[in-house]
Amino acid sequence: MRLYDHLVRAARSSAERPAIVFGERRIGYPEYLSEVSRAARAFLRLGVQPQERVALLLPNWPQFCFAALGAMAAGGVAVMLNLRLQAEEIRHQLEDSGSRVLVLVDRFKGRDYLETLARIRERLPALEKVIVVGTPQPGQLGYADFLALADGLEPERLVQVVSVRSEDETLALLYTSGTTGRPKGVMFGHGDLIRNCQSYLSAIRMTAEDRRLTVVPMYHTSGMVAVFSTILAGAGVVLLDDFSADECWRAIERERCTVFGGVPTILTLMLRSPLCGQVDASSLRVFVSFGAPLPPALVRAARERGLDVLNVYGMTELGIATLTQFGDPPDRLERTVGRAAPHVELKIADRQRRPLPDGEVGELAVRSRTMMKGYFGQPEATRACFDAEGFFYTRDLARRLPDGYLEILGRLDDMYIRGGVNVYPKEIEDVLATHPAVQLCAVVGVPDPVMGEVGRAFVVLRPGKTALPEELRAYLAERIADYKVPAAVEIRDALPLNSTGKIIKKALRPPQEESRS
Repeated sequence: MRLYDHLVRAARSSAERPAIVFGERRIGYPEYLSEVSRAARAFLRLGVQPQERVALLLPNWPQFCFAALGAMAAGGVAVMLNLRLQAEEIRHQLEDSGSRVLVLVDRFKGRDYLETLARIRERLPALEKVIVVGTPQPGQLGYADFLALADGLEPERLVQVVSVRSEDETLALLYTSGTTGRPKGVMFGHGDLIRNCQSYLSAIRMTAEDRRLTVVPMYHTSGMVAVFSTILAGAGVVLLDDFSADECWRAIERERCTVFGGVPTILTLMLRSPLCGQVDASSLRVFVSFGAPLPPALVRAARERGLDVLNVYGMTELGIATLTQFGDPPDRLERTVGRAAPHVELKIADRQRRPLPDGEVGELAVRSRTMMKGYFGQPEATRACFDAEGFFYTRDLARRLPDGYLEILGRLDDMYIRGGVNVYPKEIEDVLATHPAVQLCAVVGVPDPVMGEVGRAFVVLRPGKTALPEELRAYLAERIADYKVPAAVEIRDALPLNSTGKIIKKALRPPQEESRS
């Protein structure tokens, strides 16, 4: 079944349930299906051909769901663009994807996206149609007028188009964060996305009775899977277009949300919000963590408040690779990212890509039926990250335990060598995060004339708390080996974060070291 088929089924089986809640707007599954159908027929009227790219530059609004699913149902490929991109970055991804159609918001959070588009429009000859959610400019199509195009195409025509789509066809293109070079377009097929959603639903035991709060942008794999998996379950999704810990607690209370998720930073800020424990959040049964290492102290803090935490490991190229489960032993919940998800095989390899036994540290490689089809238009880059057996090399350092649980020790590029000894920053960060004054922290390797490399820690303190750098170093010295203790600790007001709340470590390294990323 394709995603559109699951939406048709949900419109029948969950007709009375809210599918999407956004502010005061409540959208049932029959209306959801109608909106997606109209968008799909409108795209067909615009001449969208099978596998043609349709770019989306939108916040977490219902129109994102309608336009993305509509483009997919019409046989196109939804190109998810990050709202935080600057003009040249947007131009590169539109040009790289060859998008002929763009759906974008006019203004969001004080930024004029139409002005951004105007600056690059002349250098995008392939871009023919611009559809605006908001007020269009001359030569552009308003979203309502775009939907009106659907009236010229019978619904039966859409049924015919959907029926010939294969699960192997690409339906979405998401770009990497570009930490190892220019962002690359990651291709996902219908079957890839469906299997990711099924793994997610199975892990969190989602049913039609659930309501999932989503603040992670849908242009990230985790956000896309979180939103679209609710369709398979016939459950509801509550959309927020910006993160505020207080507003999340209010939404959980107001909408009786049962599932929430995001990077560990989100959970940290939620637990430290003044509203934590002050609102009725008894409906919330699980927080799903992904996108960054999960500190053990954070798992314990959440469980002390009666909240289960599940940990998911994946990346743009992989989708969901491993996950913890309800009932896992506490030490496995705190120390690992769980075991392989369905359809997934894991391998730990040395630098020559030879397999290593359990307990040894090496690069994690993954082979699955949930991963990407490849990088769009970059066959050489695709071949470079796969071996002859079809394993994708993640550049993450990992150790597999005898019972199959996986420990992630950080990025291969994050590891530094101090006096000939490998040091893994995540081990240090996990301990530093347990200090009562520490809110956020990151450790990177920096050059040293004697040791080759040493660690430098960057710390954001909790509001109202104080701690001196030497105090934090002493705290670490009591708990980890001396060679792991950072040579310096720097207190900062904030750390650089990407759009999912993940710390951007390359921005913390000295300029001459950024090539490591």
